[in-house]
Amino acid sequence: MEANKKAIPTYRKTVFLDSNYIIFLSLFLKLCATVGHKPADSSILTNETLAKCGVSKSKLEIGRLEDGKKLFDYLTGEIQQGSEIVTSRFCELEFLHLLLERQAHENLLNAGVPFRLRSRRNGFLYLTSLEPSDYAKAAGEYQQLKDTLSEHNMQMKILEETADYEHQIIETTKIVIGSIIMEAPDAFVYAAAVVAEADELLTTDDTLRSIANGLRNPGDDDWKLIASGFVQRLKEQNISAGEPNRVPFTLPLGKKL
Repeated sequence: MEANKKAIPTYRKTVFLDSNYIIFLSLFLKLCATVGHKPADSSILTNETLAKCGVSKSKLEIGRLEDGKKLFDYLTGEIQQGSEIVTSRFCELEFLHLLLERQAHENLLNAGVPFRLRSRRNGFLYLTSLEPSDYAKAAGEYQQLKDTLSEHNMQMKILEETADYEHQIIETTKIVIGSIIMEAPDAFVYAAAVVAEADELLTTDDTLRSIANGLRNPGDDDWKLIASGFVQRLKEQNISAGEPNRVPFTLPLGKKL
């Protein structure tokens, strides 16, 4: 390339993480730290490896750990190709809430509170079950996740922290809810992925994934009507212009690894 010619910006793929994948990734990395194995170890979740480390996991938990492992391996490949990993502040808060919810149940269980009372999650007993140290512990666990990702050259960006996107996400959420019936949390997450101009929305939520793909590639007349109206309202909001160094704007692909 001649020295006097400007370099053409390289397209950078954006991968958006939903709350559930962040949770499963955290569980997996926490297990790696417990057993002293590197996350890239292909045998880390085998019965032989776990047994040698004195770790026992239920079938349900193994399934979640496998999701975390798949995500780690996938993100490793994406980072090597220069992709950007993004999520939303809502997903961040949902992850922190899960940590606190888990600690609250543990505190109540250790205090001998029966299941029928523990399951009343909005009861006064549940709401007051946490100590100040529990909140600090949850914040520390979240920081540990970010630190571990950094050690593997992964940076999970919070969309709202990179620019003033809050208003745009809220307005896009209104368009989502005004176009198709979705629960507010899912609508917010999907709107954030749209605002981020994500190529992929990684989620294990079947409903969210099917809606994302129905809007991206409408297969029948009903979906085409919904999708065309949705995209038109995005254009009116000026969300679909696309950044100069990106391919023309398309809706994110819902994907489970």
